[in-house]
Amino acid sequence: MIQAEYRRELNHSYMVIQNSILQLTQQYSYRMLRENRIRRLLSCQERMVDGKSCLYFEISSRQSLERFFEGKKLDAMQIWQILEQTMQVLEDMGEYLLDGESLILDPSCIFLDVETEEMYFCYCPGWGKGENPYTALADFFLEHADYSRETAVNLAYQFYKLSKSDSFVLASFLACIEKKNIRTQQKEWEKTPQSDEDRQWEVPPEPVLTECFETESEMGAKEERRRKRNWLQRLFGPKEKKKTQIFSKQKQTPGTEDNRTLWDVYADALEKREAGETIYFSDLEKPRSKPSGVPYLTEVKGKRRFSLEMLPVTVGKMADRAEIVLDDASVSRVHARFFSDGGEDLLLIDLNSRNGTMINDRKLAPNEAAKVELGDKIRFGRECFELAFIDSIGE
Repeated sequence: MIQAEYRRELNHSYMVIQNSILQLTQQYSYRMLRENRIRRLLSCQERMVDGKSCLYFEISSRQSLERFFEGKKLDAMQIWQILEQTMQVLEDMGEYLLDGESLILDPSCIFLDVETEEMYFCYCPGWGKGENPYTALADFFLEHADYSRETAVNLAYQFYKLSKSDSFVLASFLACIEKKNIRTQQKEWEKTPQSDEDRQWEVPPEPVLTECFETESEMGAKEERRRKRNWLQRLFGPKEKKKTQIFSKQKQTPGTEDNRTLWDVYADALEKREAGETIYFSDLEKPRSKPSGVPYLTEVKGKRRFSLEMLPVTVGKMADRAEIVLDDASVSRVHARFFSDGGEDLLLIDLNSRNGTMINDRKLAPNEAAKVELGDKIRFGRECFELAFIDSIGE
């Protein structure tokens, strides 16, 4: 897995990768990157940091595929478009005699312009020699494929299976898929019932899929019912939106810890201590209870309020990409995202925004995630909010 850092300098954001090639400036591939503007490749420059050679790739106002599709599902057309643009950048590189092994196809290093949907790739000289370049991308497709659509599942599965071969050629794979009408507009094959020709793209028998996908028992009864619905119902039925709910209300039992003394609370811990050991005042402090209620963003010196009950929640000014839309020039189209790490903590990550995201007085680095708590002041560009809970604001 590629090790990258993210840095912001004035109005530019960079992904930084440590260089592993000696005398990089003498390498043909680096000279091509430095002296030419190759379409779909991130601009790159070498810098010396603490005596080490580092490659700086400019990623200003772009989102990585990993972050952009976090919590979202990929349909067949989206998978196709990612593969097609990957093939196009390989063709563009061929005009400059650049080898494809140094192209990093990890979704965390593939960036997307959210407005034009054009993808930009990272070419790192000397990286990935002898490794399968498609492994991370194939895993990404399997994880994010929309399992309610057979065409998306099969396209992801076919790519996963065939890309493992040493003789795999992406252009040949796409040509084969194109013959099977996978490239047709999504609206057309969403509204058209399956024909006999399309049946060859039905989900393979369960014994074949168990190597890569979950079994029906693992998917649970709800998923099993959805898979058994007929094709037309799946196409025209309502889409389920899976999100994570955190900070559920805590029920307090009368006569428990609140009615006990501090000494009673820590009695068990004291019994295990050695005789004569002194206890610090901090050890006697009562543990801070987690706030109850629904988390909200409340505008500082304003009346706007946004719920964070159902995660993830994206903040930005692009209405079709953000749940919290802030129509301010200082806010990026896709600015930041609230999410949960699977526990009860609420986290906020800056999505490579132009003017940055601040928690209290600390500015987050691009793609940096940090925990937010009750009362924290959160700033997106010039927009300022405070984290509160329904119970804590009197509702």
